[in-house]
Amino acid sequence: SDRKTLTVSVAGNTTTSSRTGTITLAVSGLTATIAVTQQAGEAYLTVSPNELGFGSTASSKSVTVNTNVTKAYSITSSNSDWLTATASSDRKTLTVSVAGNTTTSSRTGTITLAVSGLTATIAVTQHAGEAYLTVSPNELGFGSAASLETVTVSTNATTDYSITSSNSEWLTATASSDRKTLTISVTENTTTSIRSGTVTLAVSGLTAVVAVTQSATPFIDDNGHEAIDLGLPSGTKWANMNVGASSPEDYGLYFAWGETVGYGSDTSDGHSFDWASYKYCNGSYTTLTKYCTNSSYGTVDNKTTLDLSDDAAYVNWGSSWRMPTYDEICELFDNTTSTWTSVNGVSGRRFTSKTNGNSIFLPAAGYRYGSSSDQGADGYYWSSSLYTWASSSYDARSLGFFSDYAGTNYSHYRCRGQSVRPVLRN
Repeated sequence: SDRKTLTVSVAGNTTTSSRTGTITLAVSGLTATIAVTQQAGEAYLTVSPNELGFGSTASSKSVTVNTNVTKAYSITSSNSDWLTATASSDRKTLTVSVAGNTTTSSRTGTITLAVSGLTATIAVTQHAGEAYLTVSPNELGFGSAASLETVTVSTNATTDYSITSSNSEWLTATASSDRKTLTISVTENTTTSIRSGTVTLAVSGLTAVVAVTQSATPFIDDNGHEAIDLGLPSGTKWANMNVGASSPEDYGLYFAWGETVGYGSDTSDGHSFDWASYKYCNGSYTTLTKYCTNSSYGTVDNKTTLDLSDDAAYVNWGSSWRMPTYDEICELFDNTTSTWTSVNGVSGRRFTSKTNGNSIFLPAAGYRYGSSSDQGADGYYWSSSLYTWASSSYDARSLGFFSDYAGTNYSHYRCRGQSVRPVLRN
């Protein structure tokens, strides 16, 4: 305060060079100068944080860089294939990036900054990737002939996977030398049934499954009647045409239930489908002589399914065929979709498998009853099953459809003339 003492102060020197300056006093034309020298600061290079942890996925994090060195620092990665770093334009921030870790082991690395003999290191740890084992494609479809297909295998497991076939007698698989490709082979399917199996790969608690389906060898009899595999749970195969037909859209013949002689759609043939002409009664539905469960309708024998000798499919097409049961008709409806369509100008319904895409066409052959007939608008197909509701015996179960409806809830007089679509006998 008395101006007799001067206190000279310097700020810390954070640079790596010494520096000089002066303090000058002046009054009434007089001056006095104090020369000041300050030593250089100690050089430093630091990073914050100096440890980084990453998950298994590709990602980035930022690090702050502090240095008093005027030259640019260098950046070195210990594992440049997955660990990289880039500096911001002002060199004050470092972005550290990791690629996705697809291995099942954690990994570590370092990023090192260096300048003027100084170094700063960032320790990096990345978590292990989740273990995986996949196949592509995971579904294969084969024709009936012997053949093979390849599948791509992807895994980060370090040990070899095992290969297991569910049906090694016809389905096998072998891995390539690098274990990245699987060759799946099937032998010829000489049966009339579609067959399916699986090839399972397994390693370190992981599994990958290839589902395999192989088509059946079509059954075609000596007369050109083909059994169509619709992939039904029971294995039942439906014929491609009606009894008496020469093509899928041909109406074929009309049969009374339990009779094996059929008649065409032309009513001028002189045949009348009625109780008076029916084989198994004495002129009325109350005098049934076979397939009767109630004495009010005739002679009781409690038969509810046609004997093969009364089966129009078996008798007319041979021992490989028979008429479907009512349960098999229900199975057809449950496992297919049906659409009203036409084939070569003939209307009817196409039933298409929900599992393998195969289909059958049932023409709208209608029916014959008495001396009248009705074709083109609807279709009725006999089952081999008697209709026994309320202990009646004069009706038999049928499949029926129109353009806007199809169902299994049909039963008709046994004497009525209807179509027969065979199924293959197992």
